[in-house]
Amino acid sequence: MPEQHQAISFLVLRVTLGMFMLHRGLEKFVLPGTTLANFRGFHGFDFGGFVPPVIGALQPALSLALPVAHKPRITCGVFLRCT
Repeated sequence: MPEQHQAISFLVLRVTLGMFMLHRGLEKFVLPGTTLANFRGFHGFDFGGFVPPVIGALQPALSLALPVAHKPRITCGVFLRCT
């Protein structure tokens, strides 16, 4: 029984993280200036205007793969690197 609860918990976690990442990916298309300001503030360098659409295209694809991941460990690892 605890294994079933754990599996359900992980599924709920992957779905909610997928929804969050979908939101963040779409935000990069709508507000690219915010993404650039975040990178400048947190990472200390400027990518230029071409990076937010590229990241914005990858994040929604990954966010849709996260809940239905065949290999959740790999998908979650990629998710953490892209966030």
